[in-house]
Amino acid sequence: MSISLLLFLIGTLGFVLNRKNIILMLISIEIMLLAITFLILVSSLSFDDILGQTYAIYIIAIAGAESAIGLGILVAFYRLREISLPTPTYSLLPLKKLVQNQLHETDRPLLLLIPKFFGNIGAVSTKNTRSTVEFRVSTLSHLINVIIPHFEKYSLITNKHSDFFFKQIVLLMSENQHRNLDGLQLILNNRA
Repeated sequence: MSISLLLFLIGTLGFVLNRKNIILMLISIEIMLLAITFLILVSSLSFDDILGQTYAIYIIAIAGAESAIGLGILVAFYRLREISLPTPTYSLLPLKKLVQNQLHETDRPLLLLIPKFFGNIGAVSTKNTRSTVEFRVSTLSHLINVIIPHFEKYSLITNKHSDFFFKQIVLLMSENQHRNLDGLQLILNNRA
């Protein structure tokens, strides 16, 4: 455990102190992920334990280090369009995904376990030329009923915790508030 903590602290310091050098920042992130992986493997007595409580915490660690959650995803992959109706109506049109975890192709077996853990929701990307693999959840009901409750039970401890405000926006979308100008303004005000 102390080795994992030491590796994670080295990775964090490297990340903070080398903000202008992208290569050193990436190495620091890899050190942090190595620390988390080492901690999980050491603390798990068997593979079944990895799929149990320890794996639930591991998903939070992966999300804190590698995922893209938050309004940035909602805004970046949604575009505003005006619908021609008697009264002006606006809609956020889904273009891609809402929640995403992107890792290197070598981590595909690990990422394939995440949909199973969540009850076969989401999708893992197929092989591509960038050597990356992604886990995506884009169904609003899956976000509300599965993903958000998981992140409420096991909260993020990194700066990604502040990104979890996307929960409020997803709930507004579930009430169709994103389909009118006042609702869109409320979503944008949440971001500011």
